[in-house]
Amino acid sequence: MKVGWLYDHPGQYAGGAELEVMELLDAVPEGVEIVQCPPEKVSADVDVYVIHNCVSYGRSLLPLLADKPVVKRVHDVWPHGDGDLRRWLLTHARLVLLSSPIQHEEMPWRIDAPVEYVPSPVDIGRFRRAGMTGSKRAGTVWLGRLTSGKGLEQAHRWAVEQGCRVDVYGFGPLRDAIRPPLIYCGPVTYLAVPKLLARYERFLFLPDAVEPFGRTVVEAWAAGCEMIVNHNVGALWWIERDPAALDDAADRFWRLVLEAAR
Repeated sequence: MKVGWLYDHPGQYAGGAELEVMELLDAVPEGVEIVQCPPEKVSADVDVYVIHNCVSYGRSLLPLLADKPVVKRVHDVWPHGDGDLRRWLLTHARLVLLSSPIQHEEMPWRIDAPVEYVPSPVDIGRFRRAGMTGSKRAGTVWLGRLTSGKGLEQAHRWAVEQGCRVDVYGFGPLRDAIRPPLIYCGPVTYLAVPKLLARYERFLFLPDAVEPFGRTVVEAWAAGCEMIVNHNVGALWWIERDPAALDDAADRFWRLVLEAAR
């Protein structure tokens, strides 16, 4: 099975979409060949197309896509990209994969194609193992991308009301807007995140915009942190209703892709 993989190359910051792609490509089943299809060179010699983030792709793809099964993974609520391509995908894709029901509720466009919900894959095991080390926990942490919509003001208000310090780790343009009792502690590599989360008693994330999934919430939950999270976060749906689905998200993704290709 040849899978044409359409995905925008990461920009300055590697966030949830980039980490999801890494996890999915690490879990490719035996017998599946990934054919990378950058915007400037989309191969026609594939059995199915999987389209992840695709802002750099345009309507010129449509004749090519019309000849093959297409699976569209929608990572965010999709504010950017070519409108004709978006409309075609949401209408004619063999399958649209969303990361949570809240993403469907907040999508500003109608989806006529079949929809399935698949959480973003997270290596749950390594966060659980880090949380079971028995190390002493203290304090509150916020971890993630420092951009608009992520709830910086909400986090600051919470910290003031609680009278406690919040350690902030991450990257992005709002770094200079952080002020006490939020304390910026610097960026952190993804490999270091499990041990970092295991040091803290509480995890804080109060986004003011919809977070269709929110992998840091799953990571902190798996690491055993007390969760202070609002219901703008789609990952809560899985944690509260179907946590077992978080353990095999990548396998479910590929099962659905292969079924769609038949």
